[in-house]
Amino acid sequence: MIPTTFNNRMAQLLQLPGWIAGLSFGIGTLLLLLHLSIKDEMIIGIGMLYLVFAFFLNASVFGSLIICSFLFKEYQKQILLQAAILLINIPVAILYLYVVINNPFTTSSLYQF
Repeated sequence: MIPTTFNNRMAQLLQLPGWIAGLSFGIGTLLLLLHLSIKDEMIIGIGMLYLVFAFFLNASVFGSLIICSFLFKEYQKQILLQAAILLINIPVAILYLYVVINNPFTTSSLYQF
């Protein structure tokens, strides 16, 4: 029998990836909208730094969830589902990066391919 405090901790652990995925998506969307509306080169730099930061944060949480799925077999399905939620941000980030790179209103030719 698993103690109740463990179940509470596991419930908190299972909520964390949803919060991180939502926060990553929200900040990324905000930065994209700022870039499209303000058209300032500094926003691109901030967005690129955020992209690197969000990648490492999401990758470390994803890796931790994969490890936890092997350690806590009784919660494996729920843990892997939460890990999959983190992966939803990957195509979104690629799309946002594509939009920024191919934005015809960007003043610098540095980001144009």
